[in-house]
Amino acid sequence: MELKEYVEKCYQTAKDKGFWDKERELGTMLMLIVSELGEALEADRHGKYAKDWNPSLCSDEDFVKQFEENYKDTVCDEICDTFIRLFDLCGGRGVDIEKHIQAKMRYNETRARLHGKQY
Repeated sequence: MELKEYVEKCYQTAKDKGFWDKERELGTMLMLIVSELGEALEADRHGKYAKDWNPSLCSDEDFVKQFEENYKDTVCDEICDTFIRLFDLCGGRGVDIEKHIQAKMRYNETRARLHGKQY
């Protein structure tokens, strides 16, 4: 999938689950994104990493069990939640994130080493 498709899918799923039944406040959405990063840090502090498994090989009946045993609440799971929330935000606010990423990356190529900072 391309970024636009992820944005559309994440936003539509959030709408279908009732998260857009009323307008969502930007500050709250941003803090929910930050909270996912905090959860990723906590997962790392507890050594919780995804096990090597292939979800495409799971039957529908077995998928949830396998997900919860091998992936739930791990660093990767929480990083995925961060992207999902970001994509949902972009979908809900009509942000063409792919265009903005391309522009920002092009701009960053023009910047000084370490962007002129110590670190």
